[in-house]
Amino acid sequence: MRIISDYKDYYDGLQSLGTDEKIFYDRHKRNVIVSFPDYFERMANQYLVFGQSSRMRGKKPNEFTKRIYLSNLMIGFCGKLYVGYLFIEMLEDKISSQQVVFNKPDAIAYVRSKENAYNAEELTWRHRFNRRKRRKITWMDCFEDRNPMISEFNYNDLFHLLGAPVFIYPAYLFSEDKMRSINWHIAKSNLGTEVIVNPNLKELNFQLIADAYTCFQDIQQYISGVLGNSEDIKNNSTDLEKIRQHGFDEKYGFRTRSKK
Repeated sequence: MRIISDYKDYYDGLQSLGTDEKIFYDRHKRNVIVSFPDYFERMANQYLVFGQSSRMRGKKPNEFTKRIYLSNLMIGFCGKLYVGYLFIEMLEDKISSQQVVFNKPDAIAYVRSKENAYNAEELTWRHRFNRRKRRKITWMDCFEDRNPMISEFNYNDLFHLLGAPVFIYPAYLFSEDKMRSINWHIAKSNLGTEVIVNPNLKELNFQLIADAYTCFQDIQQYISGVLGNSEDIKNNSTDLEKIRQHGFDEKYGFRTRSKK
């Protein structure tokens, strides 16, 4: 597989072992607004939490106030969907650093490091869904013990819509302008279904999910196999059947179904 790109990723070195000249990966990153199926929006609402933040000051009196945002993001990779924790550190309304982790221990370790850096005994976070309902919570309430992969199902219909093997959702988490506009209130429904196609996986710490060899092979096989199929993937199932197929309950959702 030959990669045509304007940036380097952690699996690029595998090209030196020999490439299939007939397979090309046009890996130019871009933002795309797409109309995903209804079940995707419902699934995203079940797995992703947006807009929790914490403000803190540095150790020295003259240091500026920083704000850390915690949100979930979804990474689509070769037919699979993964959920990670995205920490965005902003200084004077500009993104100063971003960190992605995929499990609870790593998320806790990141927050502990910030508590130590800012001499904070414990960071608290605020929900930003609704100004009237926002409340303080401890950061431990934000994390769950779970597998980063959503399910074993293949979501090939989403990737066919984009014509790419990798994407990030939602895109606005990586935009300073949009992050500034949602400091006080997140209106996710008004931002549209915008995704980043062909992102840099190294910047997302995706090597924690797939090593370089596995990543390169999976992308090559997915481009030549699933995306290379000239026939469109059509699913004539109803929305209700799709919800059930992907493990959801049409009344309660995937993780909120009644325990009775």
